[in-house]
Amino acid sequence: MKKIALALGLVAVPALTLAATAFQDPSLGTDQPRNSTRVQNDSVRRQLQDRMQVLEEQLMQARRRLESNEQRLEVVRQRLNECADLAVDAVVENDHHNCTPSRNLISHFQWMHENELPEPADRLLTHIVDQHRGDPERLARLARNLMTDDELAGRFDAAALAISERANGSIQRPHAAVFDAYALALFLNERFDEAVLYGRQALQAAGREDERLMRRLRTYETAASALESPTESNIEFQGAISSVATVVETTAEAQPR
Repeated sequence: MKKIALALGLVAVPALTLAATAFQDPSLGTDQPRNSTRVQNDSVRRQLQDRMQVLEEQLMQARRRLESNEQRLEVVRQRLNECADLAVDAVVENDHHNCTPSRNLISHFQWMHENELPEPADRLLTHIVDQHRGDPERLARLARNLMTDDELAGRFDAAALAISERANGSIQRPHAAVFDAYALALFLNERFDEAVLYGRQALQAAGREDERLMRRLRTYETAASALESPTESNIEFQGAISSVATVVETTAEAQPR
């Protein structure tokens, strides 16, 4: 019996050990992996924080450099404006005795406009207007010539727009020729919606069905509508652009009053 009891005891001890292990808290055996993961996460977080700090410092340095460059650019722009003013004085003096603005004067305006020198460009524009006594019809005629003359067409569209804007702003009553020149200048500078607006005003101010004005207006309207849905109206848009030469020619032929 003792031998049997001893044998049963030897069997029971491993079984109890196994049972105790089976009912043990599962978290007790995973502490080490969790701690390892936590350490890894903390390490990654610190690396990210360090990297963010470096990036923030680099960003601050870039901002400081940008501010410094902007200040230098402003100084350069001021000096360029001063030089442009001197050039304007010289050009105006040379043209002072001319009854009409020379091509050199308009070329200087175009250059200053394209190089974003608004103040000197505006001075030249004012001189051009003054030479024409601020007469809107004369200014509109000048703008039209810049856009339609065989030698000048396509070279001075920005100048033509600025001159026709001055003409349009100085009229006392609706004027078909002024509206027509302004509409064409807007069209050539790709401001199609406004070209439609002033094209309609030109037609209305003419007080009659002018075929040339109606033809140009249709061109403006086609270009404007093509921009609203370019994929559907691409053919119409190409047709409108190809008709620019026709518009310019018919504008040169007829000057509505």
